[in-house]
Amino acid sequence: MILFFYGPNTFLIHRKICELKQKYVGASGSDLNLLNLEGAEITLDQFLSQAQAMPLLATSRLIVIEGILKNKSKETLEKIKENLGKISSSTNVVFVEYGEPDKRTSFFKALANPSYGARPVREGSSPNGVKSQYFGMLDSRATVKFICDEVLSHNAAISPAAAEILSEYSLGNLWFLSSEIGKLVNFVQNRPISAQDVELLSTRNISSNTFALVDFLAKRDTPRALRELEKLITTSEPPLKILSLINYQFRSIAQIKDAREFNTKAPLSPYQFSKLNAYSDKFSWRDLSQIYGLMMAIDEKIKTGKIEPVEGLKELVLNF
Repeated sequence: MILFFYGPNTFLIHRKICELKQKYVGASGSDLNLLNLEGAEITLDQFLSQAQAMPLLATSRLIVIEGILKNKSKETLEKIKENLGKISSSTNVVFVEYGEPDKRTSFFKALANPSYGARPVREGSSPNGVKSQYFGMLDSRATVKFICDEVLSHNAAISPAAAEILSEYSLGNLWFLSSEIGKLVNFVQNRPISAQDVELLSTRNISSNTFALVDFLAKRDTPRALRELEKLITTSEPPLKILSLINYQFRSIAQIKDAREFNTKAPLSPYQFSKLNAYSDKFSWRDLSQIYGLMMAIDEKIKTGKIEPVEGLKELVLNF
């Protein structure tokens, strides 16, 4: 059997791999036939020697190969692709790609389902019989559900308001959420996690600070916006991450504006909606178009070295 796990949601991919390994070890009684390989360095000979080897004192083997699409040898990838059918029937191979792979490569096409991209998390089978699963980032509603399920797995409970605030703090970072949930569960002991608990204990994600920055930008209060930007810079977060979070806030505003105009529901949690709803009236579509254009120009300048990252953020605020 060949499995292919890929996508930007590295937490869920990692958890899936851990579950597979635990299930395999539990069924086989040991990890003697469990192997991890670095795909970026693997050669055809190494792949074939492991993929065709017989299990030792067991009925099957499990091989996890991470990052094979990062292998610099196109010839190696092509040959491995041609030999996928030679994998022993007693060997299960799991190809893992953390992040969005280059979907143009023939190796990706050999592994992935042709209908890729239909849903954030989906399963399918490629023409080669490979079972693939794409792990996309969770939207705000799915993130809240993840929080509630994760808390429940700790035999604990969390209030809806607390889950929404924690979701807002995380910006969908499940690694962050896993750590914060463990901390909160240990703190509350045998009572439900409240919104006050989250605000007291949880590390406030810098998204809250970017919201304050957006607030001052909406009011055209440049001096206070610059002061808020200085606070963000002192957090030591990469400037491009700060820029992406500012972009996230304005994208949410655009989603609310669009939902209101077409009488639909914005893909945001009630907590996010309540924080940003007022701004949908303060920015016209022309405003948002110009803001996106400005952010794209600053992003390009930073990435091409035309401007220092911190200066680029200041230019963004000053040109607002």
